[in-house]
Amino acid sequence: MADGEVIAAGEVPFVILDGRGTVMARYETVRRDQPAHSLSDPESTAWTLVLDGTEFEVVGADGRPWVPIGSGWARGDEQPMIARAGVVSYEFFYAHHLGWLAGPVKLTFDVDAMVVDVESNLKFEAD
Repeated sequence: MADGEVIAAGEVPFVILDGRGTVMARYETVRRDQPAHSLSDPESTAWTLVLDGTEFEVVGADGRPWVPIGSGWARGDEQPMIARAGVVSYEFFYAHHLGWLAGPVKLTFDVDAMVVDVESNLKFEAD
């Protein structure tokens, strides 16, 4: 397998907005070679949220344009969430070989501005 090779990609229904359509979560999983002493996972998944083919700008309280989405979505294990007044909340969980990252996430969608505001309180728990 080549370094930087896309090993999975797709799009899944993520959030149903009140009368505004369904937000799709696009993903791309890439495998990167890691040195033997690395603590990083060799596979990483990037997510993009889109509505009717247009990408949302992501604004986060921590300044990072990142939406925490669990890997179960890419496997098709989840059903779309239903937003109330443009807001959806859920629990995030990511297992890592050193522990896990977990906690609540709140997404607030502004469809007119095509912006999603991400609030999260994620905590890392070491194994």
